[in-house]
Amino acid sequence: MPILGGSVRYAEMLACGFRRAGHEVRILTRTPGEPLPNVLRSPGGPEHRALARWADVVLQVDASWRDIWPFLLQGVPWFPTAHFGRDSGRLPWRKRLAYLSLKLAFKVGRPIPVGHDVAKSWGLKTPPILNPYDDEIFRPAEPASLRDIDVLFVGRIERSKGVFVLVEALHRLESKLPYEINCVFVGDGVDDPALRAATMEVAKGRTRYLHVGRQEPEAVANWMRRSRLLVFPTTPEWIEANPFTPLEAVACGCRVIASDNGGTRENLGGNGRLVESGSVESLEGALFEELAAVPPRSAVGLPNPDLDGRRLNEVTYHYLKRFKDAL
Repeated sequence: MPILGGSVRYAEMLACGFRRAGHEVRILTRTPGEPLPNVLRSPGGPEHRALARWADVVLQVDASWRDIWPFLLQGVPWFPTAHFGRDSGRLPWRKRLAYLSLKLAFKVGRPIPVGHDVAKSWGLKTPPILNPYDDEIFRPAEPASLRDIDVLFVGRIERSKGVFVLVEALHRLESKLPYEINCVFVGDGVDDPALRAATMEVAKGRTRYLHVGRQEPEAVANWMRRSRLLVFPTTPEWIEANPFTPLEAVACGCRVIASDNGGTRENLGGNGRLVESGSVESLEGALFEELAAVPPRSAVGLPNPDLDGRRLNEVTYHYLKRFKDAL
């Protein structure tokens, strides 16, 4: 099944990076699924303790005390990751307890935040290691390749991810451009039926919508190489940490319009533009300027995206150095 969700993508990608660097990796998960080599699903006590005796270090995605005790008792260096920022304001007591548990994990372990915004929100002094992209999959198209998709969305189909903001902005834009707009949605989620219904309502206009569901990373990269713009319109309901999608689109030579939300700015640089999070008007204006700037179906893209230091092997090196320093 295609991978969906930033923290799961992160774990899978780094496991590949460590293996490419010549290290043995075993994955402990409580997610059910088919048997896979070196993947332990909800291991029993003896198996869990044996894994702790085998490990040199443990990198735990989204810290959980439930699975870490055998490693702590064995003295294995513990690297809990910080993948999301801390909410402000008055919180329900359950969430306050969860935050206290995470705060304690970051004090006991050696935390690795994935972005500067995340580190700041938790008060972490540890330098972040920004998320990587896999340059064996996400790479530019050939110079003369046709970009026949005007607007691409990749991600979970949820209201907080801004999918309805995008549809409304495109609907308003139709009368301002002299040609039809092709828009593709890649992904699924709880609001997928509502999104399909919303795009059917405006289908008589001059925007053509295609919903392709979940896709494997290689297929996602192909959609990005075919697209003029990737739109990442996250609303204030969901604060991004260091999202993969804008980074991967830039790696494929695709320009990006993204909400100025959390750590998204770190992954965009000069390879696109930021808009006000949740604002239909701000997104509509940016879309108009980008789409009106060049003819439709053009072979355009970013000629030389600046992504130094973010390729998977480079980021893997920083993790391995931090592990080595702890041993």
